[in-house]
Amino acid sequence: MRRLVFLLLVATFACGSVRAEPLPEAMRDSLGDWRAVPDDGQPGCRLTLTDTRTIGGWSVEPAATCAARLSRLADAYAWDYERGVRVFDATRKAIMTFEEDETTLMKTRGAATPAVMLVRAKAGVERAPNAAAVAGTWAMRRQG
Repeated sequence: MRRLVFLLLVATFACGSVRAEPLPEAMRDSLGDWRAVPDDGQPGCRLTLTDTRTIGGWSVEPAATCAARLSRLADAYAWDYERGVRVFDATRKAIMTFEEDETTLMKTRGAATPAVMLVRAKAGVERAPNAAAVAGTWAMRRQG
């Protein structure tokens, strides 16, 4: 723990003022509450992207549920935008990178499963729909 604090202090002095650069206008739409949800239907966790400048980008506030649901995001400290939303821990190590896919969803890429999507947080929505949740018999009804 002391080592982490020491590294943060050294980085602070080496980088100068972290408040000097405002959030670029093109990134303002990314501010606010988001939900990181696995594509396997498991519950996700809320992340709040802020415009408060910090070491490694701008401050991100993970919800307490992140520790149990997506433990990698429990240590989220900063975010920036380069080909997608990148989330870092306090040592500037990339935790997750969400890139836009052909459906315009922001999600992680690579061999790691499940993939994690970053979607706007909506009240009452904790998880992404998945194939197992929608498989079965459906009945179509006409309104009216």
